[in-house]
Formats: sequence, structure tokens, C-alpha cells
Amino acid sequence: MLTIYSAPSCAACRLTKNVLERAGAPFQVVDLEEHPEKADELRAAGHQALPVVELAGEQWSGFQLHRLRDAIALFEGTEDG
Repeated sequence: MLTIYSAPSCAACRLTKNVLERAGAPFQVVDLEEHPEKADELRAAGHQALPVVELAGEQWSGFQLHRLRDAIALFEGTEDG
């Protein structure tokens, strides 16, 4: 499952979630305003833009459609995704 670290005012975060919802890919959202300690961890890891997307221990930041498409492809054809 994908994890999206997001903030309510983040347009790129909304776009990322929309792409995943339309594809039917499973994801969970962590609101960084509700979990500021996680925001600190992500900054310490070098992320400077939202959203931060995590899949299988790998993270990337910002809206990256090609990476989202790759992630969606992993879930296509699976029973639970």
C-alpha cells in the first residue's frame, strides 16, 4: 500500500490522491498537520516538497506522474489492489 504524507492546503497532494483514486490503487494518507513529528522526520530525510509518497520503503516527493503510474501498475491485477 502507498502512504501519502500530505497537508490540507497542498494542491500537488490533492492531485496525487486523485490520480490514485481514479486508478483504484490502495493508499493511506498521513496529514502532517496532525503529525508534525513525521513532518520533521521527512525534512530530516531531505524532502522539501509535498506530497511525500512512500511505497515498499522507497520515498519520493512532489507530484511525479510517471512514478505514480509505476506504482499503480504494481497494484493492477492483484486481488486486493
